[in-house]
Amino acid sequence: MSAAQVAKVGDLYLNWQEEANISVVVKQAEVVRNDYNLSPSRYVASNDVEPPLPLEDAVVLLQEAEEARAEADAKLDKVLTALGFERRANVPQIEESSNGYRNLG
Repeated sequence: MSAAQVAKVGDLYLNWQEEANISVVVKQAEVVRNDYNLSPSRYVASNDVEPPLPLEDAVVLLQEAEEARAEADAKLDKVLTALGFERRANVPQIEESSNGYRNLG
C-alpha cells in the first residue's frame, strides 16, 4: 500500500467513517452474530464475493441435506432390495463392493 492509502485507511479508522469497499462501522450485535470474527472480508464487500454463510444457517442447510440423503438412501435400499440385493452392515469402504450390497440371486 502506498503512503497515501495507509493515511486514508488510518483517517477512516480514527474518525469512525465508512467508505464503500474500504471500511464499515458495525454494531457489537453484528460482531456477536459472526462469532466475534473481525476478519475485514466478513464486513467489507470485495469484488462481489458472496458474504460467508452464518454458522446457524450452515447447520440448518447441513441438517436438511442429511435428511434428504437419508430419504434417498431409504429409496435406494427399496430399489436394490427389489432387484435382489441385500444391505450389509458395517461394510468397509475399501472392499470390492464398496456400495455395501451383495447379490442374493
